[in-house]
Amino acid sequence: KIWLNMARQRRDIVLNGQADLQKKQLSLNLGVKRFNPNLMVGKVDWPVVSGNVNIAADSSQIKLNSSVNLTDQGFGSFDGNILLTMQHEFDKDSTKIELKTNRLSYNYEPLDVEITIQGNSDSLHTQRFSINNEIGVDAYFKRNDSLQYYVQVAAEKIDITDYLRYFMKSYQLRDFSGTSDFQLTVSNQDTTRVTGTIAAKNLSYSNIAPLEFLCKFNGDFNQVDFEKFQLQQPQKEPLQLQAHLKFSPLQYQISGDFQQLKIQDYWKEGNMKGAFNGRFNLQKTTDNDCLSVQLSSIDFQVGSTKLDSLYLDVVQQDSLLVINNLLAKNKKEIDFRAAGSVGYNFLRSTIYPDSSKLVLEYKGDLLRFLSKQIKLISYGKSKADFRFVFSTNEDGILLEDGFLKLEDGNMRIQNQIEQLEHVQIDLLFNENEMQIKKWQLFMGSGWLYISNQIAAERNFEIANINLGQLLLKTSPEGVLVHIPDYMPNNSVANVVVKGRNSAEFIVKGPFYDIQLQGDIYFSNGRAIYPPNSENLLKMFTQVTDIKWPSRKPQPKAKEADEAKELPFELDLMMHFTDNVRYVTYPLDLKVNPESYLHLLYEDGKFQVPEAHFISEQGSV
Repeated sequence: KIWLNMARQRRDIVLNGQADLQKKQLSLNLGVKRFNPNLMVGKVDWPVVSGNVNIAADSSQIKLNSSVNLTDQGFGSFDGNILLTMQHEFDKDSTKIELKTNRLSYNYEPLDVEITIQGNSDSLHTQRFSINNEIGVDAYFKRNDSLQYYVQVAAEKIDITDYLRYFMKSYQLRDFSGTSDFQLTVSNQDTTRVTGTIAAKNLSYSNIAPLEFLCKFNGDFNQVDFEKFQLQQPQKEPLQLQAHLKFSPLQYQISGDFQQLKIQDYWKEGNMKGAFNGRFNLQKTTDNDCLSVQLSSIDFQVGSTKLDSLYLDVVQQDSLLVINNLLAKNKKEIDFRAAGSVGYNFLRSTIYPDSSKLVLEYKGDLLRFLSKQIKLISYGKSKADFRFVFSTNEDGILLEDGFLKLEDGNMRIQNQIEQLEHVQIDLLFNENEMQIKKWQLFMGSGWLYISNQIAAERNFEIANINLGQLLLKTSPEGVLVHIPDYMPNNSVANVVVKGRNSAEFIVKGPFYDIQLQGDIYFSNGRAIYPPNSENLLKMFTQVTDIKWPSRKPQPKAKEADEAKELPFELDLMMHFTDNVRYVTYPLDLKVNPESYLHLLYEDGKFQVPEAHFISEQGSV
């Protein structure tokens, strides 16, 4: 007899056994206790292994029984129990292998695998091979002069999210839906072939409308050609694609031509519609990844903006976006063009330093265009043009040079009675900094002037572009303004804007922590307080509604319980000069000149450190 007893120093692997040479018997037991394979092969987040493997053999047969527990150490690892039994009877030349999983998971999602294989010393064939009782595998292996094999994997009407969950996080799955049938065959019985068919129905991602997908392919371990590769809206003509795939190293090409492709058929709940002609080509070679797109349309619409012509010719290389030509135009408000290159990959959302330049140019009615995009602007008309030159550096996108000019502007802001007239804007851009040469508009009775200054800190920034701090002032006549909720409907007040210790009211950034400081002088207007209250009776009713307890406690409004801190600091001195009235029925009081209110907003709280009101005229 021979006895065997071996163990690693950590005793996480122990091997015991004995052999009886006379009786031709062998017994081995491998015990594994919290064995960490990552300590041997480097950090790859393999699971920790525990369990036993028993082997028993004699002159008639050999048996193997094992129970292995896997304990997850990192994202994507297996976790659970795997049971494996193997038996080969020598006299019958019969082999049987069974594998079952118990509470096995991958990426924290249940994974059920069951395998039964039968055969002999020359061949093996699967009797049962299922994954989650949905995916079936039929496999055959035979040993002649060389190994021959046949493997087919197939499934019908499986929910794609049931399997995407093994590779994605749960919140990412919300955007996916669809079912799939597929069949994949790998065989070397005559020549090595890889063939398959994949079909999907109601396939959708995010706002993409449900599609039908079909592809058929065949090839070998070196390359695969797609005989059919198509996307289709139900009851509509399919979009036919061409595809080719190579391995070692991985290379592929997918291309397609389309005519009168309606984007609204493929994009649900969107605000785009129109028919496109064009082609695309996605290619990966050993040297480069490249996507090229050419498309055109004569009836494209985004929201309420219609384009008479749209043309795009763009190439995305590894680290360079090349726009050969981009034209978007309509007769009334848009003539937009772009050409050049910039160090950017929009597929990866990655910026690369590059000296190449991309030029954007526009001529048209910018205020009219913005009035269709921004709810705040109810009407707009202007003459505008801009030209921007972009490149990239280590800090990101660089606006090297540019200008924006707007003349003869007229616009109306929601809730404002007076129209903004004679709007003129002249902006210069250089090395990611903006300079306001002129920005002025006329509102009712006077002018509002806007300028800027670049300071050492507290500047506004948009996409690396330093807008500086904004400086506001009005002409001595002031502008006519309506303040919703604080003024009666269809009424205005004359407002003069000044600085506290300078000529300009200052607005400092950044956008998430705005700081406003200055003085405002009101005249010739009427005020309501509290806001949204037409009379004192309404205010009294609101107070009594709060004070009188009800029979059943009423839930408090969420807004009342959770005071939201506003993203700014305010230091505003409001001066009330000539002909300002406080009108909350039944009061109608005229406020004396030189009345004022000092309003602060700091640390999430409004404060009034000082105020002075006098009224000697009015009625009740």
